[in-house]
Amino acid sequence: ETPNQFAADAYDCVYAVKAALEQAECTPDMSASDICDKLVKVFTDPTFEFSGLTGETMTWQDTGEVS
Repeated sequence: ETPNQFAADAYDCVYAVKAALEQAECTPDMSASDICDKLVKVFTDPTFEFSGLTGETMTWQDTGEVS
């Protein structure tokens, strides 16, 4: 079966989270709450950008909406 748009969205989502985890320097011993707080901080930082299959230089607003 040929992958659809949702497959590409999921692929980009996984790699955007990976990039944010790396930038936030999250470690496996951190609590889920601490990781979540760090991810929100990275994703809503205007300097954080992600380029993937579905777009280039994607950024996130304070509301979590992706551009």
